[in-house]
Amino acid sequence: MPPGLPKGATGSPQWTTSASLQYSNYAGQADFAVPYEILAAPAAVRELYLKSCHEGMDCYEQLCNAGVGHDAAGYATPQGLRNVLMISATPYQWKHIIGQRVCRRNTDETRIVLLKIWQELYTLSPALFAPGLTGPFCQQDKCLEGKMTCGRKIDADMMPEDLLKADYPALLEGGGT
Repeated sequence: MPPGLPKGATGSPQWTTSASLQYSNYAGQADFAVPYEILAAPAAVRELYLKSCHEGMDCYEQLCNAGVGHDAAGYATPQGLRNVLMISATPYQWKHIIGQRVCRRNTDETRIVLLKIWQELYTLSPALFAPGLTGPFCQQDKCLEGKMTCGRKIDADMMPEDLLKADYPALLEGGGT
């Protein structure tokens, strides 16, 4: 069973993830994830980051052209190389994942992805994915982090879009998707 599922969950439907480059060839078509802190930084910082990503991909392509397999050459790829992550979960599992992962104590990248997923799920079923039923635990009731709390309770009526606007304004300034 994948970690983080609620007690008693069966793990069905299966969660599917892939992290192997063995069957993938990213030469000439790489896309990079840009961490929010870099996205919000001055242009020179973003350019430095992307230059580093492109250099790693150039090395990857050269290794592949030299006969090295994609999986082994993948070690030269930058950590920011975008991968596809597929997750299949029941509504109950999505609500639990969102409740845990949109907490302000998670990484920006995790929060942004889960806030966008929550936003899409809310569009599909507002009654099922309303903030009082789905948001971070501090929004639904109280923080479950104990002494590790961030101390910034999220208002009960904040929607995923509101949280994205409040916590990640550079995303709305054309900086990312």
